[in-house]
Amino acid sequence: MIKCKGPVPEYVGEIPYFHKAVNDQQLASGKILVEAITEGSYEKALQAFTVNKTIPAAIVAMKILDDLIEANKDFWPTLTKKLEEGVLV
Repeated sequence: MIKCKGPVPEYVGEIPYFHKAVNDQQLASGKILVEAITEGSYEKALQAFTVNKTIPAAIVAMKILDDLIEANKDFWPTLTKKLEEGVLV
């Protein structure tokens, strides 16, 4: 709540474990994505998209990531793919 002297926290009780887990997963997704961008790592960006709860599967995450990279190529840093024997690592 915001009062005349600033914000005042509200206690809402224990957060159910399921909701805390979902929130933690989204937080992890964001942190991995920041690492991906700062390191220029396609793999980490893919990992971030894969654990994001708004993306249903890894193959969908790859498609979305590739589409975003293409659509924003003038604005995004280069994300390098590492391959070993044709497999993304």
